[in-house]
Amino acid sequence: MAIRKLKKSMRVILFFRCALFLILSAACMCRMEARPNVIVIFTDDQGYADLGVHGLRDDVKTPHLDQLARNGVIFTDAYVTAPQCSPSRAALMTGRYQQRFGFDSIPDGPLPLEEKTIADRMSAAGYSTGMVGKWHLDPNAVSHAWAKRQDPPLEVLPTGSLRVPSKWALVYGPGARGFRDFYWGELSHYWRNYDLEGCSLTPHGEAHVAKPFHVDEQTAGGPCFSSSAKRRHAVFSSPCLPRPACAFAGDGKILGPLCRRHARTSSYRFGHDSGCG
Repeated sequence: MAIRKLKKSMRVILFFRCALFLILSAACMCRMEARPNVIVIFTDDQGYADLGVHGLRDDVKTPHLDQLARNGVIFTDAYVTAPQCSPSRAALMTGRYQQRFGFDSIPDGPLPLEEKTIADRMSAAGYSTGMVGKWHLDPNAVSHAWAKRQDPPLEVLPTGSLRVPSKWALVYGPGARGFRDFYWGELSHYWRNYDLEGCSLTPHGEAHVAKPFHVDEQTAGGPCFSSSAKRRHAVFSSPCLPRPACAFAGDGKILGPLCRRHARTSSYRFGHDSGCG
């Protein structure tokens, strides 16, 4: 009799534990579903006049950005932290003044590994994270101070440029800095872990040589992040509730296709690295 009562009590406890687990899971899913997507577009060398919404030039047509401005908020006094590619990106990625970790200019790269990025934090909050386009936070041809600290020091070519092995670039690339999906590179050379059909490739990435003009390649890679993210979450997460997304685009022309796909569920931040955003 005592054993029968004990078994019954254990079944009741197990039932309530399962019920509590389901309730908490449902609550977490509801909170996740309510979160907006976050898309950051960061352009290169764009002047203040290069937006149609500012009304300074008749030959500048930026309809998607103008629509964002009309439906959102324009900051008339908003500035990035440096008028250069790498330092301004370092500040944006970390949310800290780049001087705090010694990244005052392009030769000061790469972004120190101990610095947490926005992708690290968004991933921890349950977001899917993706990066498309120019990264420029990995070791570059003029990172001489960093190269001297390596053991052995890296080779400096007769031109004064560094020869940076690809393994170092990957250690400091977006795939190692919190971005689960990435299609990063410049000109015609890219490192990606999904293709332009939205299909996942090797998780750590594969080399890719693009034939079209690089802005067109990056524009095509942007919307495919959404497809790749959903497929990947169908494997590793809930197949019916993909996680909200945080995407970083290193080129402004990517905005059009992303806007059309995610306009009603996304929060956008647009800026550029020429001193104002």
